[in-house]
Amino acid sequence: LVTAALSLYCCASRLAAILHVMQKIVFVTMATLARLKTDGRPGDCRIRGFGGRESILMKILLTNDDGINAPGLLALCEELSSFAELLVVSTTEERSGASHGITLASPLRARKMVLGGRFESWVLNGMPADCVKFGVQILSSDRLPDMVLSGVNFGANTGWNIHYSGTVAAAMEGAFHGIPSLAVSLRGRRPVFGPAAKLARQLAERLLSRLQG
Repeated sequence: LVTAALSLYCCASRLAAILHVMQKIVFVTMATLARLKTDGRPGDCRIRGFGGRESILMKILLTNDDGINAPGLLALCEELSSFAELLVVSTTEERSGASHGITLASPLRARKMVLGGRFESWVLNGMPADCVKFGVQILSSDRLPDMVLSGVNFGANTGWNIHYSGTVAAAMEGAFHGIPSLAVSLRGRRPVFGPAAKLARQLAERLLSRLQG
């Protein structure tokens, strides 16, 4: 009887894992089709760049797990604002270690605020993954972000930590929606976020260049 119960439990666990993977595949497929339908282009919003060629202004969804007032998020805003249209969605407070959790049992509340006196942002009383879902599904119905950028996190996300990191989970949520995503973390007792933000911009520019061919 015990053997039969264990076998049944193993079969149920495998079935749940298969259904979870299938759900992710459906999410990515739907998001990819939506991008193909619009050709992945943000309308007529264009700037000059990349050797004088006309370039499409990139739309980047910014989030993190350190909260809306984290210096790493502000550093990204300051570095990317001249390069891309920013959609900032972050949590009301620090959510380090939240992994890929989402809010189910309580209502999500969102409000607008101005970050650093310059950047219009959305604040959500949920998890980092909630922020990406809200940014993509609610705030981007007319045009999906070209990229999801999560960070800059205070603390290294390496090894096993990537499984617990809300920063990494936010980037994974973006990938589930078929959007190129990047998580940026910084290690150090007295971190300086500016250089990490510059590196993130360089990577985003390289990605945009490849997408444009």
